[in-house]
Amino acid sequence: MNKIFIAIAIAICAIALFIGYKTNESEKTAAAKPEKEQQEEIQSIEAPEPTEEPEESTIPKGGPSQDENFSPEELEASKKVAIEFIKQFHNFDASQPFQNLENSKKFMDEGFYSKYQKNVSRGTLDAVKKKWLEVGVTQTSNTSTEKLIWNVVVQTENMDNDGNKNYGEDWYLVELKKENDQYRVTGVTMDAAH
Repeated sequence: MNKIFIAIAIAICAIALFIGYKTNESEKTAAAKPEKEQQEEIQSIEAPEPTEEPEESTIPKGGPSQDENFSPEELEASKKVAIEFIKQFHNFDASQPFQNLENSKKFMDEGFYSKYQKNVSRGTLDAVKKKWLEVGVTQTSNTSTEKLIWNVVVQTENMDNDGNKNYGEDWYLVELKKENDQYRVTGVTMDAAH
């Protein structure tokens, strides 16, 4: 007899939950319709009338370019430093966690080297060893007249803790500044939004 009451109680609870869920869904749908209609009305009111002459944008597509503030020679020199820095910095072996930092030290300014030395990477289980296969560079938006920023894209071979290889792509934002007629890396961000 107790089993019958328990089964009936469970059935009643299940039906109540189902009815409550359906009621909640229908209320959400009903509430969403007027809001959507209101948004369409607002958009139609706010939409500007098309003009015969398109407005000229002061910012070129893709954002401000650093080509405007630096000469082609400066751009090329800083790009070479960014590439060579990443080639040394990217290669990593967890058994020697400071090695990539020491190999790339000659491209860094002292402040960045000291700061990074305190936060050295230890690797991950998926990448105890990393090796670059290809390195490419893309432009970034940059309005600074002192610092250059390059987006360095690395095709990488990673080895996990078990010795299995996997391949991927890492993105580095490399910030450089001219010091004593040479470009030095003053900052790097890995896998930034690109």
